[in-house]
Parts: sequence; structure tokens; C-alpha cells
Amino acid sequence: MPRRRPRATATPHQTPRAPSTTGRRPEVGLFGATGAPEGRATTHAEVTALPADEREVVVYWRPGCGFCARLRRGLGDLAERAWWVNVWEDDEASAFVRSVNGGNEVVPTVVVDLEPVTNPAPSFVRDRLAGEGAADGGAARAGGAAPEGAGA
Repeated sequence: MPRRRPRATATPHQTPRAPSTTGRRPEVGLFGATGAPEGRATTHAEVTALPADEREVVVYWRPGCGFCARLRRGLGDLAERAWWVNVWEDDEASAFVRSVNGGNEVVPTVVVDLEPVTNPAPSFVRDRLAGEGAADGGAARAGGAAPEGAGA
């Protein structure tokens, strides 16, 4: 059996990542150079202060989350119509997500018409952003589970 070469830990073209400026977790730029999605980025406090009809879809996400990236890609241009809240940069958002997910910080957690849905199918969110049908919080349509007693 041939001997395997040891793997290199870094290639010459890789550079070390700069430390996070937030002091929490490093940003990986999932949604571009700024790390923010192309939609309307905000905080939990700002989005909950909006009238309900102006916050039909709120996405709680974090950088580096593959499920968040899948949702963003699945929404296409409609992602710009949603509000995006980074749970790693907003302690209130993180606490909200844990409160509706049994103590776990599960993202994406999407609030559709004031009903939180955990890791919904992109088609569910896309339909709501396109104005097709009313959200009923049903896990079957959303592809995730709507926590009991949850409200924004």
C-alpha cells in the first residue's frame, strides 16, 4: 500500500482571516463583502417597532450558515423585500430565536405574518414575498416546524 503524503494545513495563497470587529464570532462574508444580505438589514428592536404590515417576512440568520445561504439563493431577487437580522450581531435577536426554538439558536428562523417558522422551504418564503397566499404557520407548507405559543 502506498504511503500518503501529509496534508498541508494551508496553501500559499491563503491568508489568515482578520479578527472579528464585533468581538463575538468571525464574519465569513456569506452574503458578500460586508457579510450582510442584499435585503434590508436591521436589528430585532428596529424590526419589531415597525407596523405588522411592513414586516411581513423577517429572516433571522447568521454568517456561515448553509441553510441561510440556501434560503437566500432560493429567494433570488425577492430576498431584497425581506428584513434580515443577524443573530450574531444582535443579542435581542439571538434571544428571540432561542425563545421560539426551545432554547436553541436555530437559523434561519423566519417570521412570516408574525408566525415564526424554523428553516422553512425557500418556496414557502418566496411565495409569501411574492404576495401569493397567506401564511398559516403550517409546518407542512413551510417545510419546518412552527413552535407552539410563538409570536413576534
